[in-house]
Amino acid sequence: MLFLTPLVGEVTNASTCRHVRDRTGSLLALLVGIIH
Repeated sequence: MLFLTPLVGEVTNASTCRHVRDRTGSLLALLVGIIH
């Protein structure tokens, strides 16, 4: 069962990174829209 822990960590890490990247991209697009 322990060998599943790193795998779950990797999946969680990947989805978190993707979520943060999407959020950052949205904020950047919003800022660019406000500036221009």
